Amino acid sequence: MYSAIYSKNKDLEMLFIMGATDLILVVVNLVFNLSPIWFKRILLFVFGLFWSSLFLFFFITGRY
Repeated sequence: MYSAIYSKNKDLEMLFIMGATDLILVVVNLVFNLSPIWFKRILLFVFGLFWSSLFLFFFITGRY
Protein backbone atom coordinates (compact mmCIF):
# COMPACT_ATOMS: atom_id res chain seq x y z
CA MET A 1 0.00 0.00 0.00
CA TYR A 2 2.95 2.28 0.66
CA SER A 3 4.25 1.87 -2.87
CA ALA A 4 0.83 2.69 -4.31
CA ILE A 5 0.86 6.07 -2.60
CA TYR A 6 4.50 7.16 -2.56
CA SER A 7 6.11 5.64 -5.65
CA LYS A 8 7.04 7.68 -8.70
CA ASN A 9 5.17 7.34 -11.98
CA LYS A 10 8.27 6.07 -13.76
CA ASP A 11 8.70 3.27 -11.22
CA LEU A 12 5.08 2.19 -11.61
CA GLU A 13 5.46 2.10 -15.40
CA MET A 14 8.42 -0.29 -15.05
CA LEU A 15 6.62 -2.55 -12.54
CA PHE A 16 5.39 -5.91 -13.83
CA ILE A 17 4.17 -9.20 -12.40
CA MET A 18 6.17 -12.31 -13.23
CA GLY A 19 5.31 -15.99 -13.05
CA ALA A 20 1.63 -15.87 -13.94
CA THR A 21 0.66 -19.52 -14.40
CA ASP A 22 -3.03 -19.34 -13.54
CA LEU A 23 -5.62 -17.86 -15.90
CA ILE A 24 -6.77 -15.36 -13.27
CA LEU A 25 -3.19 -14.20 -12.73
CA VAL A 26 -2.69 -13.80 -16.46
CA VAL A 27 -5.79 -11.61 -16.70
CA VAL A 28 -4.73 -9.53 -13.68
CA ASN A 29 -1.26 -9.20 -15.17
CA LEU A 30 -2.65 -7.99 -18.49
CA VAL A 31 -4.98 -5.51 -16.81
CA PHE A 32 -2.16 -4.26 -14.60
CA ASN A 33 0.34 -3.86 -17.45
CA LEU A 34 -2.09 -2.17 -19.84
CA SER A 35 -3.74 0.18 -17.36
CA PRO A 36 -2.85 3.83 -16.72
CA ILE A 37 -0.85 4.94 -13.69
CA TRP A 38 -3.83 6.00 -11.56
CA PHE A 39 -5.48 2.59 -12.01
CA LYS A 40 -2.23 0.82 -11.10
CA ARG A 41 -2.10 2.83 -7.87
CA ILE A 42 -5.68 1.83 -7.03
CA LEU A 43 -4.99 -1.85 -7.81
CA LEU A 44 -1.84 -1.91 -5.69
CA PHE A 45 -3.63 -0.26 -2.78
CA VAL A 46 -6.62 -2.62 -2.98
CA PHE A 47 -4.39 -5.72 -3.24
CA GLY A 48 -2.35 -4.54 -0.26
CA LEU A 49 -5.47 -3.78 1.76
CA PHE A 50 -6.94 -7.19 0.93
CA TRP A 51 -3.72 -9.00 1.82
CA SER A 52 -3.31 -7.21 5.15
CA SER A 53 -6.99 -7.72 6.01
CA LEU A 54 -6.70 -11.42 5.25
CA PHE A 55 -3.60 -11.70 7.44
CA LEU A 56 -5.31 -9.82 10.26
CA PHE A 57 -8.38 -12.08 10.04
CA PHE A 58 -6.29 -15.24 10.32
CA PHE A 59 -4.15 -13.72 13.05
CA ILE A 60 -7.12 -12.76 15.21
CA THR A 61 -9.26 -15.88 14.67
CA GLY A 62 -6.42 -18.38 14.81
CA ARG A 63 -7.60 -20.29 11.72
CA TYR A 64 -5.12 -21.56 9.22
